[in-house]
Amino acid sequence: NGNGVLDSCEVTAFSLSAQQVNVGSLGAPWSLESTDLDLDGDLDLIVGARSQGSVYWYANDGTGQFGEQRTVTTSAEGVFSIVGFDVDGDGDGDIVAAESASDSVVLYLNDGASFGSHVVLEASLDGARSVAAGDVDGDGDLDVIAGSLNDDTVAWYPNLGAGVFGARETITTGADFILCVSTMDADGDGDLDVISASRDDDAVRVFENLGGGAAWSAHLVASIDQPSFVRAADLNGDGLEDLAVTSVAGDAVYWLENLGAAVAFDAPSLISNSVQRASSLVIRDFDLDGDLDLATSSYGESQSSSGELAWFENLGGGMFEEKRVLAGGLRQAAFILAADFNGNGWPDVAGATWLGGEVEVYRNQLDSPSSVDCDANGVPDECDIAAGAADCDLDGVLDTCEISSDPSLDIDGDLVLDACESIGARYCSPAVVNSTDEAGVLTVLGNEVIFLNNVKLTARALPSGSFGFFITSLTQGFTPNVPNSQGALCVQGSVGRFVGPGQIQSSGTLGAMALDINLNAHPTPTGLIAVLPGETWNYQLWYRDAVSGQTTSNFTDAVAVTFQ
Repeated sequence: NGNGVLDSCEVTAFSLSAQQVNVGSLGAPWSLESTDLDLDGDLDLIVGARSQGSVYWYANDGTGQFGEQRTVTTSAEGVFSIVGFDVDGDGDGDIVAAESASDSVVLYLNDGASFGSHVVLEASLDGARSVAAGDVDGDGDLDVIAGSLNDDTVAWYPNLGAGVFGARETITTGADFILCVSTMDADGDGDLDVISASRDDDAVRVFENLGGGAAWSAHLVASIDQPSFVRAADLNGDGLEDLAVTSVAGDAVYWLENLGAAVAFDAPSLISNSVQRASSLVIRDFDLDGDLDLATSSYGESQSSSGELAWFENLGGGMFEEKRVLAGGLRQAAFILAADFNGNGWPDVAGATWLGGEVEVYRNQLDSPSSVDCDANGVPDECDIAAGAADCDLDGVLDTCEISSDPSLDIDGDLVLDACESIGARYCSPAVVNSTDEAGVLTVLGNEVIFLNNVKLTARALPSGSFGFFITSLTQGFTPNVPNSQGALCVQGSVGRFVGPGQIQSSGTLGAMALDINLNAHPTPTGLIAVLPGETWNYQLWYRDAVSGQTTSNFTDAVAVTFQ
C-alpha cells in the first residue's frame, strides 16, 4: 500500500489465514452463500459456478473445514446469484438461484441435505441477474426478490408456504441493466423496501413499499458510475439503515447516510477509490467493536491477477479506515461472503475468483492475533524492531512498551531501559526473593570516567513503601543468612553506607530507588574519600521487608564498577 512497511509486516485488525475449499471441477464461481443445509448447527458453503451452470455445496465439519463437493444442480445455466433460506419451513436451508442464460429464477428444495426437486418461480425474466430474500408482504415468511439485466425489471415473488410461490409481482421495469438487488427498511415504517444497483443508468434506487408489496414508489437516491453491488445496514450507529455501494467503473466504494425523513439519503460519501473494478461487498462487525465494517471484492485489471479482497474498518460515526488488503493477486475476485464458519463468534470471509476457478475461506484470527503489536501502531513489534526501533535487551519486545508496562525499568526517565545503559559487572545474582516474589535488582547507570562524575545507583523489584540505603566496598564477599535479613551480603571489609542527607530512600509505589552519587565524596567507615582511577568499587542495596507479618530486611544483587 506504499506506506514503506513490508506487507508481511502489516498488522490488520482482521488477520486471515486461507484455506482453499475442495472445489473440484469448478468453472467461474460467481456467487457464494452460507446456510445450514445438513442441520448440524454450523454454516455450510454454497457456490454458484456460472460457466458450468452448476450449484455446489460443501459441508462444514463445525470447525470451518469443508468436505467434498456435493451437487445441487448442473442445469443452472448462467447462474449469477444465489440465496439460501428455509423456504418450506422444514428447518433446513433451501436455495434460490438467478439463472441468466435461461431467464429463470429457480428454487432448489432441500430434501434432507440432498436436492432432488426444483421449482421454477420465473422463466421469462430476461437475463436474471440477482436474487434476495425478505418478507415483502409482512406475513412472516420470506419472499424472493429478483432483478434482471436485459428487461430492466425488479420483481418479487410471494411465498405462499410449503415451497409454493405466487406469480411475479413487478416493482419496476425502469432500472437499466440491474446488477444487484437487496432489501432494507429505508423509511422506518416497519415494512421491507427494495433497493437496486443498475449499471447502464448509473442508478441506485430505493423502491418504497407502500404496504404489503401491492404498490411501490421509486426513489433515485444516488447517481454512481456503474454501481455493481448494494447493501444496507446502520453504518453510523444512529439506528437508521444506511447504504453501501460499490462502483465497478469508478473503482470505488461509497456509503450513503439515511437522513431519516421518509426516503431520504445524503450524497454518497467516498470510502475508497482504490477498489479496482469493485464487484461486491459485505457488511459485518469484523473486529467486534460494536460498529459495522465493510469488506469488498474487486476484479482488478482484465485477465490479470490483480483482484483483491479488502476490508475497511469502521472508526465510528461512518468514518472508515483506509483499505486493508485481506488477499491479493487474485484472478478476478467476483464475490465476497462473510460468515462465522468455525463458530467462535468472529466473522470469517470467503472469496470467489471467477477466472481462477477458486473459492477460499479466510479465517478471522482477531481473537488470537499472530503478531504482537504492543504499541498499537499497526506494525508487529518484530517488524518495528527490524526497522530500527529500540529493543536493547533483545527480548523481542519494544523497549517503549516494557517501560510503559513497568516504569521502574527506566528510573532515570530517558526512555532507555536502565539495564541497557548500565555500567559495571553484575555478581551475586539473582538475589534472594523478597515479599513480592521477586529478587531485587541493582543497576548502575552513568559513566566509569571519574572526572565526569556521572554515576547513578538504581534498584527495582522492591516491596512498595520500603526504605533502604546503598552500600559500597572495595572488597567483594558473600555472606548468606545475615542476621535479621532474608538475603545475602555481597560486600565485605571496609563497607561504606550512603546514609547522608537525602540518601536514605523509599521505594514508593513503583518499588524502586535511585541515587546520584558523588565520586569525590564516596563513603567509607572512616569518612568520605575520592574514588581513584583503577579502583573497583562494589555496590549493593539493603532494604526493609516484611515476611508473614514479621519485619525483616533483604539485599539486592551487586554490581562491580572499575573506574577510569
